Amino acid sequence: MQGKTLSRYRRNKYSAFRTQRPRILQPEEKVWRFRFVQLGFYLIAAVLFLRLVQIQVFGHEKYTKLAEEQYLAGQVQKAQRGLIFDRNHKSLALSNSSFDISVDKRMIDNPEKLSRKLAVVLKKSSSEIVNKIKKGNNSVILERKIDQKQATMIKVMNLQGVRIVESTERVYPFKEKLAQVLGFVDIDGNGLSGIELRFNEHLTGEDGWRILQKDARGKKILQISSSTEDPKDGDDVILTIDQVIQTIVEEELRAAVSRFNARGGSVIVTNPHTGEILAMASQPGFDANRAARTSPAAWRIRTITDIFEPGSTFKIVAMMTALENGIKKLDDPIFCENGKYKIFGEIINDPKRHAWLSFKSVFKYSSNIGVAKIAREIGKKEMYKSARNFGFGIKSGINLPGEVSGILNKQNEWSRFSLLAISYGHEVAVTPLQMAMAYGAIANGGKLMKPVIIKAVKSKDKETISEFWPQSIRRVMSAETARKMTSILKEVVAGGTGTLAAISSGRVAGKTGTAQKPLEDRPGYSNSKYVASFAGFYPADHPEFLIYINIDEPYPIHSGGHVAAPTFKKILQRILKIYSPPRQYSGEILANQIEKSDSQVIPDLTGRRVQTATQILKNMNIKYQTKGSGEIVVSQTLKTDQDSGEFRKVVLTVSDFPNQTEYVVMPELTGLSMRRAISELSVRGLTAKVFGSGRVYNQVPEAGARIKAGARCMLEFKSRNQIDTLLN
Repeated sequence: MQGKTLSRYRRNKYSAFRTQRPRILQPEEKVWRFRFVQLGFYLIAAVLFLRLVQIQVFGHEKYTKLAEEQYLAGQVQKAQRGLIFDRNHKSLALSNSSFDISVDKRMIDNPEKLSRKLAVVLKKSSSEIVNKIKKGNNSVILERKIDQKQATMIKVMNLQGVRIVESTERVYPFKEKLAQVLGFVDIDGNGLSGIELRFNEHLTGEDGWRILQKDARGKKILQISSSTEDPKDGDDVILTIDQVIQTIVEEELRAAVSRFNARGGSVIVTNPHTGEILAMASQPGFDANRAARTSPAAWRIRTITDIFEPGSTFKIVAMMTALENGIKKLDDPIFCENGKYKIFGEIINDPKRHAWLSFKSVFKYSSNIGVAKIAREIGKKEMYKSARNFGFGIKSGINLPGEVSGILNKQNEWSRFSLLAISYGHEVAVTPLQMAMAYGAIANGGKLMKPVIIKAVKSKDKETISEFWPQSIRRVMSAETARKMTSILKEVVAGGTGTLAAISSGRVAGKTGTAQKPLEDRPGYSNSKYVASFAGFYPADHPEFLIYINIDEPYPIHSGGHVAAPTFKKILQRILKIYSPPRQYSGEILANQIEKSDSQVIPDLTGRRVQTATQILKNMNIKYQTKGSGEIVVSQTLKTDQDSGEFRKVVLTVSDFPNQTEYVVMPELTGLSMRRAISELSVRGLTAKVFGSGRVYNQVPEAGARIKAGARCMLEFKSRNQIDTLLN
């Protein structure tokens, strides 16, 4: 029984095994499965192909950029900011190389160790440096504006993760001198005020770039592309300012503010014939190198932004109007009410009592009552018209930011008393520059000139981008009226209120002003706060310098004659010690000599192109005539009226080149392009023999040598690379 059971068990076991053996596939099934697998491979290949197309075609730029970011880096090559020079090419604002130190935290293994090494060079505590690193983002600037020595030491240390970025630092070598006019820049080199702001686009330049390869740690190691863009440095700006005169003015103004316990003050020195500003200063000032540490109130160019009631210096408006319109003659008598005059419910006082004074003595002794009576005869309409013609209530147009127009209300806004108050400088507000230009119209024979503070803008290649010529805005008075006014202003200094402005070497013409300041909290004027002023020019009959001064709130002495007049004298005497006899301040357009008639200043235009010479004369409203043919002015003469002897016009003799028997001065050509250099020589009637190419590296004769017109000069040119090699 057991044997049968066992045999049945074995039979069932093996039969089950036989039923579980895999089934043999038929040929059709094998083909179907093969094609299924094959299709799968095709699909995978298609997906991969489409992905490659997406990457290589549609995403080419994206992935190329990602790849380049892995091993390429662009480096900006900063353009040098243009320089600012005075009229004699002294640097007033320049740029020095400086360096910024930054770290990349991702590349630093031990911040504490790195900080200890940097602390020695940067002269900071290691804890301060490590705190900066830990608190900052991945890229942290540790220190800005370090010098070349420190940067070199850090570079030699070859510290991982430390980057040295070269930049420029704006430097003002004369510190607080001319600071308001020059202005300053922000940390990125953008102008924020003054000339730096107004001419920011010219000064900034255009940055360049180059492509560098990075190593595995991201450090830039090698320039691998010839595709680069060289930086274009900013243009240079040349001012009409004379740095020597500016220094004198700054020192004397500061001394006066201190001596008279004043709140502040302003001084302007001009050439009255051209309107060029030779010096412009105000107090309180600031060091332009440390502008960020100074109150913004000190940044203002106070000579064009701050207004004040001018007081007696404004009396020239009534003086001119009465003389020009024939209302008064110099010796006409005027009753001055013995120092006190009640009219329209107001009282006008004089500092000294006078009964009868002549017209000229009214201004000599600065009688408010006398000028008020003159104003009544003039009337509102003519008084307002004359004030506007002098430039009051209108911006002068100087090339500086922030100028205001002052306050000169329209006639229909005047009260009955306004005409009288305005005649002696109340109820009107002016800027120091407006006063200086108004007195310049008297000094130059009757023309209001546009103030000029920029001579030229030039590229680094010395190509002229812009030039600024003297420009007459309008004729304010006749030459005869200007002469009469000058005679009155001479008397003011000789024996009137301005005696402390007189100097022994020549006659000064000028006018004092003492103005009460308006009350801030109510109508009326202060009895303790004054503005003391003085406007004068020298020499009186052929002026070269005009100086305007105002001192704000001097104490306890407050009169213009005792505060501003002696300050004028100190400034003028110091200028004359340097420039005596007086130096002709007329810029390039007036060359080395100026001819004078009674009412005109005629520039020496010999050697200039006819087009340039005639444009200069047009800008100065001077009549002219040309003789001959050609492109160059070879000589000039003045044509006068045979009967009266008065100047009529300038006669320019023109030719293709200067007469070859004449001598000319060899110009400075170093650094100029070939085209510009040859042009400079041709204007002077000189020819050139040229060697090489590029820019002028050497010249024979040297600059300044006197040679005959028609002579041949030797110019050696070299490329920039050749020059750099020679210099290195």
